[in-house]
Amino acid sequence: MDFIFDGVALSDLGYVIAYDGLVSENAVVSGMTYNTIKPALYDISRKVGHVYDANLTTTFNIIKNPCVYKDTFNLSNDDISELTKWLVRKQYKWFRFVDDNDTTDEVWFKVQNTVEKIREGENIIGLAITVNANAPYGFTRITKDSWSSTSMTPYDIVVHSDEEGYIYPDITIVVQQTSNSLNLWNKSDIESRHSIVKNVTAGEIITMRGNGVQQITSSIEDHDLSSDFNYNFFRLCNQFGKYNNQICTNIPCDITLSYRGIRKVGL
Repeated sequence: MDFIFDGVALSDLGYVIAYDGLVSENAVVSGMTYNTIKPALYDISRKVGHVYDANLTTTFNIIKNPCVYKDTFNLSNDDISELTKWLVRKQYKWFRFVDDNDTTDEVWFKVQNTVEKIREGENIIGLAITVNANAPYGFTRITKDSWSSTSMTPYDIVVHSDEEGYIYPDITIVVQQTSNSLNLWNKSDIESRHSIVKNVTAGEIITMRGNGVQQITSSIEDHDLSSDFNYNFFRLCNQFGKYNNQICTNIPCDITLSYRGIRKVGL
């Protein structure tokens, strides 16, 4: 196995994962816990909320690839410096394991790493890497879809995510018709939420950034979105057995939508 961190593969640097350091008898896939209460004189618990107790983490060892380094397997100070500059960063970076036997599935994690030396006598023969994710689950590769939306004609998107609830995608909308109101909504959303932007102009580009950001911008600098947007950011719906979303607009637009679904497969 190999891994990619911040766009660079471990194998690109001439190292491999030491397999024994990757084996675990019990690996957490999902650690959700219900918060419950029991009413007085009642034996049955009722759910009042849920929480993920901890983010995902795993530890494995890396060593020099014997097919690349034929003279010595020991790590020099320069080797360790090169690896730690790559692996130990001040911001979370995207990480995934690469398995040649599974080329269809990608599970990504945003992680921060810690590094420890593995000693054998006076020699450093490898490094122990602890990967700490910023979430209790992984994510899919970016799913992206583009289409031309005609007035009132829905466009179907099937959501791929292991977590029930809502996904707020990144959306770029190129307005094709000047209007006093652009209305974007998801017919599959039972709450009938509408994202409304008033006073749009043909050729204007509206951009909504989704999960964790919740930000809207316009290509027209003097468009006062603070007054013209209702601050209902568009969202996709995902329920067990119900994955299809029907997206509508009230005026013609060219739309590009992208998101990462959640993957509960462990790290």
